[in-house]
Amino acid sequence: MYLSYLTPLRHLNNRENSIRISLERLSSGLKVNKASDNAVILSLSSKIKHQSSSLSTAIDNINDSLSVIRTLDGALSKINSLLVRMRDLVLKINNDVYTDLDKEIFRNEINQLLSEVDAIARNTRYNTKSLLDGNSSLEVIFLEGREYIENLSISYPFTGTYEISVKDSGEAVKVALPFRTAQDISLSTSLYSALEESVSEDYIKTLYITSNNKTVKVDLVLSSNNGDTVSSTLDKLNSAFLEGGIEVTASYDSIGKMMILSSNEVGSRYQIDIEESNTIENAKSFSNAYEVSALTAANGSLSYQKLLYVDGAIKGPNVNGGTLVKDYFASNSDVTFTFLGSLGKTITINVLGTYTLDYVSLLIRNRLRTLLGIDVNVQFNSMLDRFIFTYSNPYTRLEVDISDGIYSKTYETVEANENTLLGDVLGLQNGFILTFFDKDGSVADLEFNASDTIKYLIDAINDLDIGIVASYDSGKIYLDQSGRDSKIYKIEQRGSDIFYVESRVIHIGYPILSEAKDIVISVNDKEYTFDSREINLDWGRFILKREYLQSLVKIKFQVISGRFIISLGKETVDLIFPIVTLKSLGLDKIDFSSKDLLDKIANAIDIISRERARIGGVENTLNGILQQKDFYRQILTEAEARMLLLEIEEEISKLTKDKLLILLGGILAENTYTLLREICSLVIK
Repeated sequence: MYLSYLTPLRHLNNRENSIRISLERLSSGLKVNKASDNAVILSLSSKIKHQSSSLSTAIDNINDSLSVIRTLDGALSKINSLLVRMRDLVLKINNDVYTDLDKEIFRNEINQLLSEVDAIARNTRYNTKSLLDGNSSLEVIFLEGREYIENLSISYPFTGTYEISVKDSGEAVKVALPFRTAQDISLSTSLYSALEESVSEDYIKTLYITSNNKTVKVDLVLSSNNGDTVSSTLDKLNSAFLEGGIEVTASYDSIGKMMILSSNEVGSRYQIDIEESNTIENAKSFSNAYEVSALTAANGSLSYQKLLYVDGAIKGPNVNGGTLVKDYFASNSDVTFTFLGSLGKTITINVLGTYTLDYVSLLIRNRLRTLLGIDVNVQFNSMLDRFIFTYSNPYTRLEVDISDGIYSKTYETVEANENTLLGDVLGLQNGFILTFFDKDGSVADLEFNASDTIKYLIDAINDLDIGIVASYDSGKIYLDQSGRDSKIYKIEQRGSDIFYVESRVIHIGYPILSEAKDIVISVNDKEYTFDSREINLDWGRFILKREYLQSLVKIKFQVISGRFIISLGKETVDLIFPIVTLKSLGLDKIDFSSKDLLDKIANAIDIISRERARIGGVENTLNGILQQKDFYRQILTEAEARMLLLEIEEEISKLTKDKLLILLGGILAENTYTLLREICSLVIK
């Protein structure tokens, strides 16, 4: 009977636990207060609560970043207004409507505006962090083509992506030290011989070679005995270049017969300049060329002799046409006349000592006409006591030698003209050959006869078409080589050495075999030219590696400055601060007289506009992220509420039910106890 009461007691205990749980839920407002309530829901709600908390923090960070952006935009907007005002003032300065005093006031205001721009750039901060002055660290976040460059450094860049292409890799300069000779030259040939030096004394030739603002001095010994050779000259040059830090190498070209100085670097910075000096005068130089300038006779003119008078040994009143030859010439025997005429023809006239002078005159005249074809009147003049020769052709050539007597002769020098026979001016009977030489050897051959005229020779030279213009004037055949690069420096004569070949020394500089060309690169499609591999731009510098230049390299990298990291939990957003200083805007050095001042200010306005557009784009992005995060947080909050929040009406109903049941159970239990007590009392009685 006792056991039958345990079941009701158990139910009463359960109801009491249920009431306790209901009271706990109603007091907290949550369905799950501990893991035993619902372990799965509690785990899920914890994760949702963590995500929601992270989202809340991210939203706070975004809002803070938006504040930074708005601060930046406000500063940039103010700077833009200042720049626009500056542009207006420059336009006023360029307007002649205003007086000089007005323009000076405008300039002062521009300087004040510049100071204000600088102050805004330096003082724009958020939570003590500089936003515009570029003091934040600079960073290259990626670099393609790193094998092409070295020593990259960034300063005051416009942040962003840089695409660099080498458009022209430049070229190194090559300058020749030519020997200007037709002879064979080897490394063992002495410098004295290679230059075809002719001075008898030894001397020092000094070369001063300059490249990239560095100069070396090289002393060379020229001697017909133990001077420098081509090989030792090269050794001296290369040693001097190495010691002097000059990027130049000397080598020998046996085909071109020249030493070549080659720059090891490209670009006009490494242009090679040469100066040459000698310790004696009239020494031959690498930089001088010898060119044939004229053909003439040894006396300096193409001319010949025309006999005018012949005088004997005696003079006076006793001398007349009947005077004997032996007396007139003071000869002990006969007298021999040898006459030289045109084309080298000669005749010999033997005159007996007993001939009279008048007879000799007639004899000579007849022999000259019949044997030499010279129409000349020969007469002994008793007043002048001399033989007088009078010609019908004023251009007649005639010379004389007299043996076995005492005499004198008088000539007229006749200057040649274009129609003069070469044989007359050169005393020739046979032909001859002229061979023209430049530094590479024989250029042309011309063959002439004694009966050819000077004009024929000139026309033959001009018809060669070798860059020589021949002409005749004042007894010389001039050769103009101004249109010829490689000069004719020698003319050989075969058959007879009849011309005297005049030459002159001309300074033609040192032949440049290849001109120095600068490197051309493009940065974001804007081209720049540099005089070496060292590339210096407004935003930084680097060096192009020598071994890759010919491949026309391409480089790409991205520069960021003043990174402001916005944390979104596991993700981050980088806000890159612009660099807005007077230097980055190109306004650190203002020249009011410069014509491009307006362009500089317009470029600065463009920079500010681009940065504002970039910052505005970032702000729009952050606003989009903010809306997304806020919506996501709302969804998570609702999900968490559905999992954890208590249905109060349902829980109150349940609590009321449990309390009523306990109350009824208590009444029943009390009535049962009274009945049992009465039964026990009866039994005892």
